Amino acid sequence: MSIAILVASYPGDQAWSQFARAYQALDESLDSVAAARLGDGSTRWMEAPIPALEGLSPRQVLAAKPSGELAVRTVIMRMP
Repeated sequence: MSIAILVASYPGDQAWSQFARAYQALDESLDSVAAARLGDGSTRWMEAPIPALEGLSPRQVLAAKPSGELAVRTVIMRMP
């Protein structure tokens, strides 16, 4: 999947807020929600290449893409 498609399909900040609350994240920051959703593996996941992010790690996408946070949020929200 392309990062542009992930950004375009981001369901919005209200959906992100609801998602963060559902997983009882400490706040709505990406790191906090990732930790709440992925547990102890969140740090490792943020550094790992993710196929849905064109093989880049979430940290790489955040650093290199202007809308990277929306793409990473979309991936987290779509996880089974």
